[in-house]
Amino acid sequence: MESIVVFLIVATLAGLTWTLSGYLANWRKNHKNPEWGGFDLKSLRNDAILGAVLGVAVVVIQPVSVALGTPYDVPVVVDFNSFIGAIFGMYPVVAVVDKFLVGFIAGK
Repeated sequence: MESIVVFLIVATLAGLTWTLSGYLANWRKNHKNPEWGGFDLKSLRNDAILGAVLGVAVVVIQPVSVALGTPYDVPVVVDFNSFIGAIFGMYPVVAVVDKFLVGFIAGK
């Protein structure tokens, strides 16, 4: 039970960092510009929701992936370094789920 909760947290954080990483780059580029109006909060909210949905979808799709014969490993988290490594290690799975959900189903 504990490992599925950790897997859900890791996958959700991976989804959030996947969708929100562009905001960090935009902030670094523009935060000293006095004419910069900030982020579009509606877009930021939508991207955060999408990141959370992607993280949950990664957890839900894992048993389906095993049943189809293309399993991916659930990250083993034993300390803080492995926790951070697991978040970035989930990026390929999040990317595939993102391209499937957003690209194929939503048509964007």
